[in-house]
Amino acid sequence: MTQKENLFFSFLESNQWNAAGTVGKEISKIAADTSLQDRVVQGVVVKPVYHKENLDSKVSLSNNFPSEWLVGQIIVARTQEACLLFLNKALKGGVDTLTFFDKKEIDLATLLKGVKHKSKRIEIVFSELPSLSYLEGLISVCDKNGTSLMLSYDPIHDLIKSGNWKKSMADDLQDWLKFYVDSKSKSFKVSGVIYQNSGATIAEEIAFCLAQANEYLLTLSNEGIQPDEVCFEVSIGGNYFFEIAKIHALRSMWNLVSSEYGNAIPCEIIAQPSKRNMTLFDFNLNMLRSSTAAMAAIIGGANVVNNLPYDEVFNPSNDFGNRIARNQLLILKHESYFDKLENPAKGTYFIEQLVNDLSENILEIFKDIEHLGGFIKCLETGYVQERILVSEQEEQKAFDEGSRILVGTNKYQNLSEVPIADLLLKSINQTSTSIRPILEKRLSEQNELKRIEDGKQ
Repeated sequence: MTQKENLFFSFLESNQWNAAGTVGKEISKIAADTSLQDRVVQGVVVKPVYHKENLDSKVSLSNNFPSEWLVGQIIVARTQEACLLFLNKALKGGVDTLTFFDKKEIDLATLLKGVKHKSKRIEIVFSELPSLSYLEGLISVCDKNGTSLMLSYDPIHDLIKSGNWKKSMADDLQDWLKFYVDSKSKSFKVSGVIYQNSGATIAEEIAFCLAQANEYLLTLSNEGIQPDEVCFEVSIGGNYFFEIAKIHALRSMWNLVSSEYGNAIPCEIIAQPSKRNMTLFDFNLNMLRSSTAAMAAIIGGANVVNNLPYDEVFNPSNDFGNRIARNQLLILKHESYFDKLENPAKGTYFIEQLVNDLSENILEIFKDIEHLGGFIKCLETGYVQERILVSEQEEQKAFDEGSRILVGTNKYQNLSEVPIADLLLKSINQTSTSIRPILEKRLSEQNELKRIEDGKQ
């Protein structure tokens, strides 16, 4: 042959598939197979075959894809000594960024002075409004260390979890504004982890994040302030391709929402695996679940990935679990070369269409929230909680019936397995609250509880 024959035929129009040889004919058979009909997943029609000619994507996947992603770790400790130990081990272990939850028992300003290694970034999450002097001390320490500091305070998230404002809506938002000014921050953070962990769909999760961020933007705009950046924290579930599309959809929809305040505001995305599909039985499989979630987050374009220990369900914040969680991300970055990716989802017809479809659903929910008076109003009326409850019950039903599978729990169970810890279910707070709190719930909780009780008999 004078001319090399192509190993693969070029992409053809669907009406040309039959003429494309054996491969093309097989694809045509698959597309015509009645057993492979369109399915509806989380409100999105999923087709058996995607082709360029069918692509209806209006959303670009090229917007602001990060040049690098950071390996993160969340530090949870009860004492100063334990916190310092976890911190040094994490930095020696190769993490790029650390997240701390501020506690009265721990003086983070003093703690950070004794750090032997440096991270690229440190995030501190406050549940109470800190003093100006404390903030200034933290800023000073990180400036001397040459470490980027992110200070987070999210009273709406705290309201969602507890059901109560710390003072009142007006006072808490005013405190948030004071925090924003005192911390000399040019950005703020919105935590949406709780939505996915409580059973919300992907479209609901992102729409709620956007609506929550919009409440803060309104507070800033009333003072004539526009942030340089907004940070979103999301949970990544087990629906691999949908989770990849979710990150892209969040960026695109945020550009759309923030552009209403003038220029579009860039966003940073922090991702972590969902707790919802973690299990107590056959818990080593949690490593596979969190690895897959991390992969989806990276391919989707997350800026920071915080992994969760595989034994988070029954043994939170232990040294071994933290080390395994770090190493999972380090392997992805340095051995699987996930730090070399350049927007791999771009040009993937399936994912591009998913991004478009999810974006439309997200926008519809966001508009409904704004029409009903905004996110806080929808929390007060129970609109948000009711939507999550319906979605959670639908997913729970699918799990109970076996169509939503968690291997080792409702499929391929090791019936002789004895759990190394009893399951502790959180009871619903019966005290008076201003809104109905949103509670995290794992899919397998009731299944595990029944197996534990049966094993005791």
